[in-house]
Amino acid sequence: MGTQSAFWLSLYISASYVVAIYTTSRGLEEYPSGRDDPRVIRRRIGRISLVILANMLVVPWLIVQLGYDGPKMSVKRYILDLGIVPGYYRDGHWDISNYLWDITKAIGLMALLYVGPLAGGLLYYATLPNKHLYTDLRAELFNVWGLRNYLFAPVSEEIIYTSMLINNYLILYPQGQCTLSTIVWKVPLFFGVAHLHHAYEMHQQGLTGVVQVICNAAIQMTYTTLFGSLTNYAFVKSGGNLWVCILLHVMCNFMGFPEASKVVMHHTVVKKSDSVYVKKLLDLWKKCYLALLLMGLLFFKNKFTTLLNSSGNQIVL
Repeated sequence: MGTQSAFWLSLYISASYVVAIYTTSRGLEEYPSGRDDPRVIRRRIGRISLVILANMLVVPWLIVQLGYDGPKMSVKRYILDLGIVPGYYRDGHWDISNYLWDITKAIGLMALLYVGPLAGGLLYYATLPNKHLYTDLRAELFNVWGLRNYLFAPVSEEIIYTSMLINNYLILYPQGQCTLSTIVWKVPLFFGVAHLHHAYEMHQQGLTGVVQVICNAAIQMTYTTLFGSLTNYAFVKSGGNLWVCILLHVMCNFMGFPEASKVVMHHTVVKKSDSVYVKKLLDLWKKCYLALLLMGLLFFKNKFTTLLNSSGNQIVL
């Protein structure tokens, strides 16, 4: 019964997030920018926030109704176990310094993965006098789209699809039957499937053909499921530190998939240079940039376990 209860409760929580989105999507075709219209974004933020708060109150009660007979379940304990209170580990102890160190290590891991794009960005701003990092960051972050992409979406999705779902399985699964494999490979499927609604929106708005919608949906589901595996692993190995997962999410949203070097794009597409000297330097940088991308993957692989594990605080499965 525990395994089925964990699944159905997780399905409810996962669906509640999507339902909150669609209750704010009525008449979406009336907005020129669709889901990116500021009015739509504000409505969705409000509805999703209410759903999260409601689930924090309702889910502990549902857990008890589904047959949980362990230590007393309360809203306070449930919220603490979500990992959103800085310094609190899921085993019940407090350690703010180690908690912050775990977050720092996770950021370091992502910096290693993105060493190529980060180096390329530094070179871009260092060599182009008319480009300013502060100006571009301000334009990217300090608006309603930045609020959604780099704050609200990471926080809300990690609470729902990482913390709440993992806690369902840890609490409701029979003792000793919830494995790391279940948490890392099965639970993230809820996150991947939930993102199929983006493809549905594209189809409803007639933005792309059916084949392209299906391809986009398959790619997005695969990517989000794999990313969910990363954050679920991080949650378990960091002792339930949800801010590790949130910062991983923020960095991935900000950096995205590695693209061609911005310096190369500027000098070959935006403002093409005819200088032989510049072309030779660009060819050299292309090789260096490719090497950095490969090194980033290697660094990420080699330091993955070391930088995500919290010494003595891991959730025991």
